[in-house]
Amino acid sequence: MFVSSIVRDFKAFREAARRGIDKGGGEPILVNEDFPALGESSRNACLDGVDSADAYLVLIGARGGYTAPSGRLVVGEEYDRAKENGLTVLAFLQDCGRDDEAQTLADEVSDYVSGHFRRTFASSEELEEEVRRAIAELCANLENPELDMTTLQDTLEEPHVFQHDASVRVVFAPERVGEVIDPVTLDSREFKESVLEIGHRRNVRLFNCERGKECRVDDRGFIAFQDEHSSGRGTHEPVRVEISDRGSITIDAAVTGRVHRGKDHGMLDQSVIAVEDIEDVLAACFLFCGDFYKKVDRYGRYNSLLYNLVLANLGYRTLERNPQDRNTFTMPMRDEHPVHAFDEPRRIVRQSLEAPEGEIRRIMAIFDRKLRIS
Repeated sequence: MFVSSIVRDFKAFREAARRGIDKGGGEPILVNEDFPALGESSRNACLDGVDSADAYLVLIGARGGYTAPSGRLVVGEEYDRAKENGLTVLAFLQDCGRDDEAQTLADEVSDYVSGHFRRTFASSEELEEEVRRAIAELCANLENPELDMTTLQDTLEEPHVFQHDASVRVVFAPERVGEVIDPVTLDSREFKESVLEIGHRRNVRLFNCERGKECRVDDRGFIAFQDEHSSGRGTHEPVRVEISDRGSITIDAAVTGRVHRGKDHGMLDQSVIAVEDIEDVLAACFLFCGDFYKKVDRYGRYNSLLYNLVLANLGYRTLERNPQDRNTFTMPMRDEHPVHAFDEPRRIVRQSLEAPEGEIRRIMAIFDRKLRIS
């Protein structure tokens, strides 16, 4: 719920609106009070805030406030954006005299034909109660569809892209359904460069800068593929990332051949998967998704996610910590089905993606029970 008003001398009313939204069951968006310093203009930050909202609350008092370079009041620009986005508009007018700019805006917002039904308030307490009532009714009727969990599970079961390598497939999807990314944006050079830049960051390292990348867009979304050819370091790190306009991210990454221990590592790679390699891949997946969602959804509209993952193509390999070369290897008998981390998708908030150590420990404990890591 985006709160739009002048800021100077209006703090008490903005905080009253915040309390009313909270009590009514909504989540308030107050750009000036809550957002950190951003590398963009205040105008863009405010309009982006409107874009992230389900509803728009406009508070009009005695003053119209600042005029933007467009000639519109700042609040008027935010109101225009809310109407363009088809947001529900809730108008609250202070019971007071107004300057010409404020009166013009109040007349526009409450116009009998093209405006919106509005409530008046004289005190912060009265405004808080009016907002609470309006938000409670709005939340009771506002559609907020959630992701069908079977969609995420079906993605896990699709054929895996690395036929000869054991691999991890991780799928993240916003719990709330919506268009996270403009489909046109998926096919842009800027989007491609953004995905690759995030994947190569030092704190992420999902991609290896020594390897070639192929990118394309199809009916499923944007796909980035890091090829399987050896780099100068002699490691084997194929990765595939798929991103849909709904914000779902599917990452496939090989977990064999990543870390070579000893001189003759052929049998070791064929027989053993290093637990450290799985943990490193999972950390890269979590950090990549955390940075990506922060980029495309800066205001947390899609803050709750569902995720699950599988280990696929294990074959006769075992999982070991710090495996060493030796003459004999145990070859367990198991079926060819992927090993799921969770029976059902697990909920996670985006903040957890930035420090995924706890989630990774949970995942590896489950794989330990299922596969008996040595």
